[in-house]
Amino acid sequence: MRRHVPLLKAKRAIEAVLTESSHDLRVAMVEDPEKLCSELQSAGFLVRMASVPGRAIDVAVPSM
Repeated sequence: MRRHVPLLKAKRAIEAVLTESSHDLRVAMVEDPEKLCSELQSAGFLVRMASVPGRAIDVAVPSM
């Protein structure tokens, strides 16, 4: 949940790893990639981080 991944999506990702031995999980927000890798590795996962290009979002203050 700290990575903005719904619990059901996280559960299904873990099930996929257990049944298929590999799974790609896209995480919406990662504040500290090294910490995420460390946490997953300490849970017994082999981790490879891949940068996925995102969409540019134009943010502006609404005029009043």
